[in-house]
Amino acid sequence: MTVDMAEATDWTPSSKAESRRWSPVGAAKRLSDRTPLRTKLITAVLVLVIMALAAISFTSVYVLRSYLTTAHDQQIVSVFQGIEHSPVDAEA
Repeated sequence: MTVDMAEATDWTPSSKAESRRWSPVGAAKRLSDRTPLRTKLITAVLVLVIMALAAISFTSVYVLRSYLTTAHDQQIVSVFQGIEHSPVDAEA
């Protein structure tokens, strides 16, 4: 009395096909399994370099903008103090 494996596990071709439904996670997993390690590492390094460049760009824009604003603020204060201390003509 031997039992066939298909009967013991209730496996049918349609049940296997149903378990292979398309999903984005499954597709990404299969793509990741087929991709060589060298390609994965190069992609990871490129992503990190792009993120670092973006962070440096945003930081430099912020620092330069605050520096220029502070420099102009100091010029405005000195001009205002010069105007404030100048004598006013009473006849004009």
